[in-house]
Amino acid sequence: MKTVKVYHYDWMIRDEDSIEYRFNPNSQFATLAWEAGNFIHVADVNVNGVNVDAMLEQAFHDTNTINCPWIENSNVTPMKGPQRSTSVGDIMELDGDKYLVMDIGFMYMEK
Repeated sequence: MKTVKVYHYDWMIRDEDSIEYRFNPNSQFATLAWEAGNFIHVADVNVNGVNVDAMLEQAFHDTNTINCPWIENSNVTPMKGPQRSTSVGDIMELDGDKYLVMDIGFMYMEK
């Protein structure tokens, strides 16, 4: 079992770059936003999987409200709020590597 750390972009930041990022997430802006402290650590998710994509998919699924609020999932440890479902533009961290949540799948963020 591994743990995926889930970070949500702080959508309370309302500058032009943040508005553009919401509709066009990219690793360059995500890196700058990460370094500026614009992401909030919202959960740790215990996952099982055969590969990185499977573990990230499980963490994504388990931090989305589907049949119950995601903070009630037994493998999720919520951190601080406010809580919303994980979405495009958020970041997941597995084994020290960061991945940007994209429209389809995840993009590895260079160190």
